[in-house]
Amino acid sequence: MFWIKKININNFRSIENRSFLFDKHINLLYGPNGVGKTSIIEAVGYTCLGKSLKKAKDKDVLKFDKPYFNIITLLNNGNDDEKAIIYYDGVAKKIKKGEETFKSLSDYVGKYKIVSFIPDDLDIVKGTPGDRRRFLDTYISQMCPIYLKDCINYKKILKSKNDFLKNFNNTSKEKIMLDVLNQKLASLAKQIIIQRKKYINELNCVVENISNKLTKFKELVKICYDFDIDDVNIEKTFQENLKFDIIAKCSTCGPQKDDIRILINEKNSAIYSSQGQIRTAVLALKLAIIDIFSKINDNIIIVLDDVFSELDLERQKDLINLVENRYQTFITCSDLKKIDEKILQKCNIIEITEGE
Repeated sequence: MFWIKKININNFRSIENRSFLFDKHINLLYGPNGVGKTSIIEAVGYTCLGKSLKKAKDKDVLKFDKPYFNIITLLNNGNDDEKAIIYYDGVAKKIKKGEETFKSLSDYVGKYKIVSFIPDDLDIVKGTPGDRRRFLDTYISQMCPIYLKDCINYKKILKSKNDFLKNFNNTSKEKIMLDVLNQKLASLAKQIIIQRKKYINELNCVVENISNKLTKFKELVKICYDFDIDDVNIEKTFQENLKFDIIAKCSTCGPQKDDIRILINEKNSAIYSSQGQIRTAVLALKLAIIDIFSKINDNIIIVLDDVFSELDLERQKDLINLVENRYQTFITCSDLKKIDEKILQKCNIIEITEGE
């Protein structure tokens, strides 16, 4: 079991310079809204993912009027302590773990796995296709580092192709260049789609069982993958679509157009389900991811940001029973009265006050 012993946060969100010590089991951060609880949680997310748990870009979390932010985290891997450093200077980000410096995010993601329960999670169901792809990509990237590399390279080549199409004049030389970009894009798209299919199937095998347990067989949760194009004969499909790309002056097919639907009892939950049902479905998805990660190892951080206020007492206990003595867990809340007394007794309670 690995865990975060200490974190030092500088110029990040609302925090200018603060350090926090944590317990290896359950840490409860409480205090009124606006004092920085979520900022601490997001810094923990940066330690694990090298990026925000939310949609925010690096420049968005940099404290106003500051030239840089850094997050220095002391972790224990079960035997030894090691230090992870995330540094952003307003232009570029540097990531270091121990003596190793990571040249790219894809080399770092997956070193420390994290599963988060945050208010934004409802976007997995009610948000845009981009929100759902982001959820899927974060999950798969922690399991399969090469997947993240493929996604990053795909986005770069997609941008190059789209920029090229905007000024395309249909000359022989330009046709050759467009074919080269298109073939590279098709090759990466095939790998991305294959991995998405694989891990969605794996997730479905687990989430159905968990949703049955959570709802006493009343609500069966399932993920439906709506891929824009299939990985079978994908090179041919990309080539055939090229004439439409030229007309549209952008790529008209590929995994950047994929979507997933969260089904409850075979119905699209975004349309037919209540807010409570959606919350339960998202909870089932996250618990399924924890189950899948744990089959590899127990090196998982759990983040529960302002979630307990949305769960009834039974669900609170179920969640604590799952993580207790297995995973380091971070919980935020603004009112301790909303959490069961027996759960509070199991927590390292950290009061966050103004300025923290």
